[in-house]
Amino acid sequence: MGAIARAGLVGGLLAAAWAVPASAQSPAEAAATDPAAVADDVVVARVGAEAIMLSEVIGQIYAMSEEERGKYAFDEIYRETLQRRIDRELVYLAARDNGIGEDPDYLARMRILERRVMSDTYMQRELARRVSEQEIQGRYDRMAAAQVDRTELWARHIMAGDEAAARALKSQLAAGADFAEVARGLDYPGASVGGDLGYFTEDNMAPEIVAVARTLEVGAVSEPFETPYGWLLIKLEGERPVALRAFAEVRQQLYEELSRDAITTVLDELRAATPVARFNRDGTPLEEPAAETD
Repeated sequence: MGAIARAGLVGGLLAAAWAVPASAQSPAEAAATDPAAVADDVVVARVGAEAIMLSEVIGQIYAMSEEERGKYAFDEIYRETLQRRIDRELVYLAARDNGIGEDPDYLARMRILERRVMSDTYMQRELARRVSEQEIQGRYDRMAAAQVDRTELWARHIMAGDEAAARALKSQLAAGADFAEVARGLDYPGASVGGDLGYFTEDNMAPEIVAVARTLEVGAVSEPFETPYGWLLIKLEGERPVALRAFAEVRQQLYEELSRDAITTVLDELRAATPVARFNRDGTPLEEPAAETD
């Protein structure tokens, strides 16, 4: 392995070895996904009296991203990962023997870490309980039902500095000028592609444009209308049903949406169940705003 490549591998492994990513698998969880980690586990190194097991090293490797692992040969990654694991054990033993476990700063940081890990574990278990595969599929089915009869539009636009300029351009178009060619002769964002906006729906286009486009027949040009971006003319080039994305493509997105909803629900339940008092920065009681009455 070249010096530069090895430096990159070592740097990546150092980052992986010492960082504690919030969402990464633990080495034990990662090792469970690789058959080599669970069959014939053996001691691969001893540091003093402490044993380092093959499953630990394999777990650390599989905690790396697939992209990172793919950059180097497995044997190279294994050697560097084992060395990093040995180094971590050496540092741990030195810290233990020097009384770091009783250091007040260490204990304070461990209390913070303990709260964070406990909180994360609790929330992960709540998500596992509340966000089921059936709920993900149900959300997809509702999304599919909501898209029935929905269409997306294809339009071009011309942007003018003011109403008078827009009406002059409208007259050119009414006289037979080609919309795309007129657009290319102007200077505004999108002019070089003939004002082509591509296909869009209410989800990804300015509402003023969608509202006008929905009133047009395919091939028709709108009257000039004002928007926050200037005076516009649009031509509706096409309309088609909205294509439903496959479940596999949107499953992660749906899971994240359901997870956000579940987290909000969990926090609402906890807030309702536990009294919370707030104080000013000087320690005096904070007056809560009066509840609104009908």
